[in-house]
Amino acid sequence: MTPRPSAQQQAVIDYGLRPLRVTAGAGTGKTFTLVRRMAALMDRHGIRPDEILGVTFTNKAAAELAGRIRSTPELSPPPGMRPEQAIDIFTYHGFAAHLLGTYGALVGLDRGTRIITPAAGRQILHRCVLSAPFRLVDATHVPTVVRKLVNLAGELSDNLRRPEEILAADPVDEVDARRAELATALVMFEDAKKRLGVRDFGDLIHLAVDLVRHPDHRGVVDRVRSQYRCVLLDEYQDTNPAQRELFSTLFGTGRAVTAVGDLDQTIYEWRGASPSNFGHFPTSFPEADGSESRTLRLSVNRRSGQRILDLANRVRARITGSDPADDLVPWTASPPARCRSPGSATPGTRPRRSPGSCGVATTPGSNGRTWRCCSGGTRTSTWCARPSKSTTSPFRSRTWAACSRSRRWSSWWPGSACWTTRPTTRLW
Repeated sequence: MTPRPSAQQQAVIDYGLRPLRVTAGAGTGKTFTLVRRMAALMDRHGIRPDEILGVTFTNKAAAELAGRIRSTPELSPPPGMRPEQAIDIFTYHGFAAHLLGTYGALVGLDRGTRIITPAAGRQILHRCVLSAPFRLVDATHVPTVVRKLVNLAGELSDNLRRPEEILAADPVDEVDARRAELATALVMFEDAKKRLGVRDFGDLIHLAVDLVRHPDHRGVVDRVRSQYRCVLLDEYQDTNPAQRELFSTLFGTGRAVTAVGDLDQTIYEWRGASPSNFGHFPTSFPEADGSESRTLRLSVNRRSGQRILDLANRVRARITGSDPADDLVPWTASPPARCRSPGSATPGTRPRRSPGSCGVATTPGSNGRTWRCCSGGTRTSTWCARPSKSTTSPFRSRTWAACSRSRRWSSWWPGSACWTTRPTTRLW
């Protein structure tokens, strides 16, 4: 059964073809919201599946998003649709590779260029260290120097810089001089990659940015913009400056870009992620008139109860000093059903009644206590609950006063149930 969106989720789903930042706390259903937003845009704005671009951070997340799309009837491709007409889902590096696969020749990238793994890149760096003319850098332990070079290469590529820029500056102290020697080894590394016909993941984003920023390649930008009318960026808080530059150059003004993220869930700062990307989204992706784009928040948590969320909110406030208005709140059940046309039902059976109707049943062995089983307003039928004498029941001796939609009690209570007992009456 498809979950019912919360009011916050519905606001995101209904938002039009404009840039939007969504702050999505843990367990608030961001993937569900993204998928439903795709369906709403296709239904209300006539967007075709192949005009939607979804980008997320890892291959696992991309596979999950693609699976959600396949399982959503509204997003199912119509009969006869070719694979290239479906919704495009990439990782951030995967999208850069997709661009370069089509237009890479414009930035000197041959079609036969292979993308190497980080392990293969370290092997090439190892050979560069052995032949580099180090004077100040201690190269007696080569793996240590390789690790320093990997970190420096990542910092440069994440910020769209090149090792030649370090060499162009005059060192002011010994630290700068050592850094210049490392940059010399990185220049050798770049030359070795070109000679071998390979590139690494850092090169993908850097070359893609070079492609879209070049003034002679405006036609490429226009073609990509015309191809994708709607862009959904997941885990945007974990992007680096180079990735922000790529997407803001392509879709930066007035385009329907939805970025979803949460600064509390930034986990890749050690790998170059810049949380400020998420904070600066309204100015990096402004409205068509140049004003800042809007921000909506998802704070209704569907995974945890009030006690867990209270503790999580206190920990979060102590660490980040966050505003209590941003606290996570638990999902609450739907309001009590409006019971019409009572009838009879037997505990453990499914009353055949229209949504919102109820069936009244007297439970044997309960001193004549009367239960009322309702459909909850959205389901055509539900199960009637029955009392339990088991001491292991988690709801034993609880006091209930209204309907509960989400609480489950063994196989007898898979849906919602209302009862006519007074609020002070113990149900079991």
